[in-house]
Amino acid sequence: MTKTVPKELLPVLNKPLIDYIIEELIEAEVNQIGIVTSSKKPLIKEYLTSLTQPHTLLSKYPSVDLQFIYQETPNGLGNAILEAKEFVDNSPFIVCLPDDLVFHHISAVKQLQNKYKSLQHSLVGVVPVPTDKTSNYGIVKPHNRLEEVSFTAEYFVEKPIPENAPSNLAVIGRYLFTSEVMDLLDKYSGLVPDDDLLTKAKNELAQESSVSALRISGTRIDAGSALGITQAAIHELSRQPEEWGQINSFLSLSLIHISEPTRRYAISYAVICLKK
Repeated sequence: MTKTVPKELLPVLNKPLIDYIIEELIEAEVNQIGIVTSSKKPLIKEYLTSLTQPHTLLSKYPSVDLQFIYQETPNGLGNAILEAKEFVDNSPFIVCLPDDLVFHHISAVKQLQNKYKSLQHSLVGVVPVPTDKTSNYGIVKPHNRLEEVSFTAEYFVEKPIPENAPSNLAVIGRYLFTSEVMDLLDKYSGLVPDDDLLTKAKNELAQESSVSALRISGTRIDAGSALGITQAAIHELSRQPEEWGQINSFLSLSLIHISEPTRRYAISYAVICLKK
């Protein structure tokens, strides 16, 4: 499916992934949105800017400035963020990855904004993950007490094996950076492996005690796979009593012939970085 339709346009129920992020940013009063993408994904721009079929949400907020920033070489998240340096100028900015969905009455972006008001330095959103899954994520080493809601980061390590992980707190696709991170990305781009560039910049910020981690409240779903899309759809349906009742009835009927062992396992600126 993603060979013809970009992953960011895959729907969770009747709403594409990209819409969840746009909605989250607009609700947080972010009105300058840059989308870092590839020219090989024209459907995304067409969907968001079509004159014949105006975007339902964006058409209600004409003050939102939506810009497309093209990164033709898929060389890591750090370089994708760096492509937006001119767009954000010297302003603090949000970074969102569309395949990370967070469901909560206070959005992940808003949680970061609220904490930034007191800290006034860069923040990364983190969630706890099972210890045996740390090799799938960037992991943060807390400088102080692990159980705090927010804490200064001592350092970050990319995808450590469980025995080497400094914690089980994984960085997710919600960041709030000051412009200082752009200078660091620019400084190290081409000098470190592309996939390590953002981690290098975050670690330099950590050495200066200029980056904190914030435990994001809510239900976080990795929507980068078919399973994740399905989980997100089920979560959305669970918040709609009538539809959820129908789904429960369907599942009960569908599972009646399945054996019991099988059933048991059954700010003002933002940059949205789209994977290539």
